[in-house]
Amino acid sequence: MFLTVIFTFCKVYYVRRKKAIREAMTFLVIYFLLLFSSCLLISISTNISICAVIAIGS
Repeated sequence: MFLTVIFTFCKVYYVRRKKAIREAMTFLVIYFLLLFSSCLLISISTNISICAVIAIGS
């Protein structure tokens, strides 16, 4: 699913305007950064909740 979205996006951009490849790359970089930061936030929040549970339990 994720890869097909990227592939379709790149294909459409490449066919329409070759100058837009840079824009597409920028978009993908921003997209990956957002994805990574959201995953990082989720992992941090779960770690905090796990730590809180351990702290309360002990």
